[in-house]
Amino acid sequence: MSSKAIVTIILCVLIASSFLLYKYGGVEALENEPDTKRLIYIPIGDSLAEGWHATTKDKSYISILSQFIQKGLGYNVITKNGVRVAGAGLKDAAMPNISKIIMEHPDLITIEFGTNDSNRNKKAYVPPEEFKMLLWHLVERLQQAPSNPKIILVTTWNRGQDSLKYDHIIKAVAEERDIAVANIQNVWMNRTDTCGPDKLVTYNGLSDNWHPNDKGHQEIAEIIFEQAKKLLKEQN
Repeated sequence: MSSKAIVTIILCVLIASSFLLYKYGGVEALENEPDTKRLIYIPIGDSLAEGWHATTKDKSYISILSQFIQKGLGYNVITKNGVRVAGAGLKDAAMPNISKIIMEHPDLITIEFGTNDSNRNKKAYVPPEEFKMLLWHLVERLQQAPSNPKIILVTTWNRGQDSLKYDHIIKAVAEERDIAVANIQNVWMNRTDTCGPDKLVTYNGLSDNWHPNDKGHQEIAEIIFEQAKKLLKEQN
């Protein structure tokens, strides 16, 4: 056999080997390998979800929760903007954006509505029966998402008896749809240390005496994380 023929055979073997490596064990395999530790987090909510009135963004409950999941459970957390609208509720923020939420391919969703929904002075107000219907429909649609997200409902913030009434609905929907609920009543009920002081400069403007402060956001994140930890450890 001539040296030219030998060289040709060697080149053919190398080309074939390269192709097999690329297709079954190389670049393509690496690109298609699922990132089992990546977690896309979509927060849905009102001004609390926007971070009012933590002093800085990294002290908002969304940011703290993301850090807890990343450091405590080892996930690479990608926190999306989600749907966070101050003063809004289910009917004017969540429901019109269901498709957008699903298209983000979420792995984890927190839903924090009900505070403005329970306030008759807000455009977001809906009576209890309608609130339950909207929340049920929202959860049902999100549970049908192809990414099969874990969902945590969060109870309302600091609206006295109205909060208790709507929190009861939130807990009922969570039970009926077999999802988790983070009850944050203990963060605001009979407390003065988790909100205020008034007129403190924050990244969302001047604070008031009603929205959670840094301590309030920290405690909210801790309560939600307890639920997330159970869900994500099962998945992990």
